[in-house]
Amino acid sequence: MFSFEEIKPKLTDLLNRFYESKKNHTTKDPFTRLLTDQVGWELKGIDDFQVNYASKLSETELIDRGVAGGFDHETMKTLLDRPNLILQLAHLLLAKNFPESYFSAICRELGFPDPLKDFITVDCVISSQELGIAHTNKRDPNFREKVLNAYRRKCAFCGSSIRLRDTLVDLEAAHIRWHCYDGPDTIPNGLALCSSHHKLFDWGAISLKHDSESYRIMLAFTLNSSGPIESWLEQIRGTNLLLPHEKHHWPDPDFVEWHQTQVFEKQR
Repeated sequence: MFSFEEIKPKLTDLLNRFYESKKNHTTKDPFTRLLTDQVGWELKGIDDFQVNYASKLSETELIDRGVAGGFDHETMKTLLDRPNLILQLAHLLLAKNFPESYFSAICRELGFPDPLKDFITVDCVISSQELGIAHTNKRDPNFREKVLNAYRRKCAFCGSSIRLRDTLVDLEAAHIRWHCYDGPDTIPNGLALCSSHHKLFDWGAISLKHDSESYRIMLAFTLNSSGPIESWLEQIRGTNLLLPHEKHHWPDPDFVEWHQTQVFEKQR
């Protein structure tokens, strides 16, 4: 088991960098709320009565009482007997909560191999239902092609279109509202972006502001860079998104608002 005091600095850092909604949060939330998730989590250092109200305890109280958390004996034995199961659980949780552009960074931080799915053995694979994890929506295999065609096979932010012979090598279809948060595989929820702008968009460094008949590109207050990349980023600040010809393919304002409020790193 790990004491809350011991894991608080690392957990705080992870939440500040990867917490999906950028909303206010406290480090104790995942530590105490796992009790209600039926995943075999337990707390030591508080009596049975207080366990029911653990989420109401302040971080100072958790530290002063020396509260520690961890998996119970049965759950821990299952994980130790099937170590590859840990990798599958990690991969399923990543897929349920983050776009793929986050996977490598989170795996590095937590000491998991990357790409994680390549290290999951066939004999370990079990369904998400067995693990009690809800399935994400099914993906449309044609989503990328539809979005790229709508945006005339150019990055909607910078207009770039890099090809090797006849193959596009640096253009991707981004979801405005993340797929793992009920974002559909439809053109109004998609943007054709070069790989760099796609990652910056997913990470909240770039977003859009809908103004009547246009979509203005915004850069996060916290974004900083140096060298040639600085001018490359600044040249799109405040410019209009390169929109599809067909208006019904334009970004849905509701999805844009979701990204702006849930992902974008606004000045705070």
